[in-house]
Amino acid sequence: MIPIIAIMVSFICITNVMAEQKLQPFTASYMITSMGLEGIDVTNTLKLYSDKNQQHYYFKSYSIPVGLLALKKNETRNEQSKGKILNSLAHTRIQPTNYSYVQIRNGKIRRDVEMKFDWQKQFAQVHLKHKKKKWQKPIPSDSVDKLSYQLSLMLILADLSKNNQSIKEPFNLSIIDVGKLKKYHFTFLGQEKITTPLGEFNTLKIQHQRHQSDKTITLWCASKLQFLPVKIIQDETDKPQFISHINTYKKL
Repeated sequence: MIPIIAIMVSFICITNVMAEQKLQPFTASYMITSMGLEGIDVTNTLKLYSDKNQQHYYFKSYSIPVGLLALKKNETRNEQSKGKILNSLAHTRIQPTNYSYVQIRNGKIRRDVEMKFDWQKQFAQVHLKHKKKKWQKPIPSDSVDKLSYQLSLMLILADLSKNNQSIKEPFNLSIIDVGKLKKYHFTFLGQEKITTPLGEFNTLKIQHQRHQSDKTITLWCASKLQFLPVKIIQDETDKPQFISHINTYKKL
């Protein structure tokens, strides 16, 4: 008879392997263009680590203007999300614990936001440091911040693909954005092979729109890169279109 502790250890190992297959540490860079002009260089980095059989993530996005935009706009944006990866045999999901966003323009802090999540009490503690304001916001148990939603989307697509389930049905994600709860509605637009500066990828084309918003974002998520978006287009009424292409990708 196999000892119960051995079974438990085996289950933990299997679960962690499943999570690693769905989400792997990486660093990727993107170039955002508008009206054919290069504008913003973005570097996203995901790190994973374990603590007492609990897997954690650290996701960071850093952006800086380049080209002609850099001459007009001296601005950096540093966005970070930290939290847990909750594993089960059927699903793997993100549960953020900390989120921060710092925007610096011409050497001065323009926005400095910090959120901490208490999932036992189900509220987010919001701190707008640049305005010296604090408050608490009740949140749904499945909500994520506006950076880690990308990881949530990757995990959803990985789960559906792994289980050979249809992804033709729309689905939603609850996003906490500076203390405001927003619903992102996702629609599957099909499969498409696209060419990027990094090469060709077979992708799932996904589109999302915020509730009561005219902003539409279309993402091409590459199965080869654990469904990481390799192309993103943002459309908004009476505003220029923004296109983001992946330039580099490296496993960590």
